[in-house]
Amino acid sequence: MSGQSNWAGNHEYRYQRMESPRSVAEVRALVASASRVRALATRHSFNDICDAPELLLDITGLSAAPQVDAAQGIVTVRGGTTFGTVAEAVHAAGMALPNMGSLPHISVIGACATGTHGSGVRNRVLAASVTRIQLMVADGSIVDMHRGEADFAGVVVSLGALGIVLEVDLQLVATFNLVQTVGSDLSWSRVVREAPSHLASAYSVSIFTRWSDAEPTELLVKRRIDGDFTPPLEASVSRLLGAAPQWTVRDTPVPWLHALPHFRADHPPSFGNEIQSEFFVPVELTHEALLAVAALAKDMEPHLIVSEIRAVAADDLWLSPAHQRDTTAIHFTWLSHPREVADLVSRLQDVLAPFQARPHWGKVFDFARFDPSTYARIGDFVGLARRLDPAGKFHNDFIHSVLDAAG
Repeated sequence: MSGQSNWAGNHEYRYQRMESPRSVAEVRALVASASRVRALATRHSFNDICDAPELLLDITGLSAAPQVDAAQGIVTVRGGTTFGTVAEAVHAAGMALPNMGSLPHISVIGACATGTHGSGVRNRVLAASVTRIQLMVADGSIVDMHRGEADFAGVVVSLGALGIVLEVDLQLVATFNLVQTVGSDLSWSRVVREAPSHLASAYSVSIFTRWSDAEPTELLVKRRIDGDFTPPLEASVSRLLGAAPQWTVRDTPVPWLHALPHFRADHPPSFGNEIQSEFFVPVELTHEALLAVAALAKDMEPHLIVSEIRAVAADDLWLSPAHQRDTTAIHFTWLSHPREVADLVSRLQDVLAPFQARPHWGKVFDFARFDPSTYARIGDFVGLARRLDPAGKFHNDFIHSVLDAAG
């Protein structure tokens, strides 16, 4: 055991050796020195996807100032650079990212590799903004792939199984303003019936709930503001989320980077000592899937902090949670009760199995209940992994489980 853990403290890394390269040459030498090697950055995954049986590379030392090409609408991001850092550079150049996750503290490359997402019926996972990806493969050579090239859609959400990603280019959009408000004390039984329409009502919408009419259900709504704005008569108040200083600005129009994430980049993120899991179902199955989850409400109640329900637009990335389907994401933030959460997650996967549920690659799920058939291109991904890394240099237990399940 290494004595070091992920951000949440629910996984202790098992690597034999950790190194922090600061140049591409150092990465190449370290990759050559090990039979098994993996990379990590901000340590926000809740499972062992970033762990290594031998050598673990902390790539935060490869971070650099994001390079914005406003004429092309592209930002180049290196190493373990976080979304918060990228957002500041992009905003300073008068442009915007189309989507961000809840936490600006996460690394861009790690978020893309795991299919991490934000919210919005027209907003795709964060990796869908990638137009170019550069990775170092097992023999130490560097491969550049661009959107539209063969296999590009298999390389972006890669789970770290194909090589060490050195940098990516992200497509930008015109800058915009948002205002976010909270709709409080809603009825769960009504919201669950109307969930798709709620999720489609603004640029980005989150439904926060504890799955029962006995507790509040709330909407966190982020609307684009292109003209005049009439402020609400009363400030948004959330019984579920509270009014802690880590939340981004509410009730006031602000530039996109100050409202698109839930949490501020200059404060510690989320709730603290927690475990997270998340499952993705086709949008047309939303109502039935939510009812299936709600049947476990009493059992979840002692261990659940809050659930969040969001929309994600379809994309073409092979291992994306929204590959080829508009998607509803069902997220759980749990208290740090590992045994009880593991049991509940297994039960959730059982009740969601009829709805073609896909797990979030970077969060807690039960591999024994993982269904690879929900990914139409997973067989192609296995073939790609075998071509780019025939000896499995970038494999670990997590990757072995994915490849073995895919056959």
